[in-house]
Amino acid sequence: MQTPSRGRSAVPLTPVLGLGVLIVGLVFAFDSAWYPHWYALFRLVHVTLAVVWVGGGALLTVLALRAERARDADELATIARQAAFAGEAALNWASASSACVAYITEGPAPM
Repeated sequence: MQTPSRGRSAVPLTPVLGLGVLIVGLVFAFDSAWYPHWYALFRLVHVTLAVVWVGGGALLTVLALRAERARDADELATIARQAAFAGEAALNWASASSACVAYITEGPAPM
């Protein structure tokens, strides 16, 4: 009896799920009864980016805890590469973009 191969599927699941979440989020944003449509869309983007920002910070904390327990230099270098990628990919653009969207929707902070 042969075992089935574990190759890639014909339809990648992650992009399909991401598109589904995007469509559902847009439907909820544009179906909002309390806010104008564009404000609701900017608010959805802002909240999504804030979640990515907080999640990126939590990921960096977990990677720092793993780095404290690392035994060899290769493992420590791998964790450092992962932390650099998470910091550059998640935290930088999410924090800046979230702040920009907040400025667009809320306006400048009062003096």
